[in-house]
Parts: sequence; structure tokens; C-alpha cells
Amino acid sequence: MAESYGCPYEGELSEKQVLNHVKRVKSAGPDRIGIADTIGIATPNHVERL
Repeated sequence: MAESYGCPYEGELSEKQVLNHVKRVKSAGPDRIGIADTIGIATPNHVERL
């Protein structure tokens, strides 16, 4: 699991990195995929883009 909107240790993730993670998870056939902001740093624009 990776932070979707940035990490205090590794920095910001590109949208491409997040989408690559989503594609890998999707290949396992889940019913839903949630993209969380677990540390509260996402902006409304960033959430909408993802």
C-alpha cells in the first residue's frame, strides 16, 4: 500500500505512479478500489485529478 497524495518520507507521488498501483490492484479483480488521503495533505484539485 502506498500513500496516494504524498508521503512525509518519500515525498509526492506522481499521478502516473498512483495509476500504475491502481492498474496492478485492478488486475486482481476487486469490487472497489479506494484512494485515500491518510495523512490529510490532498487538495481538492488533486483529489479530482485522481
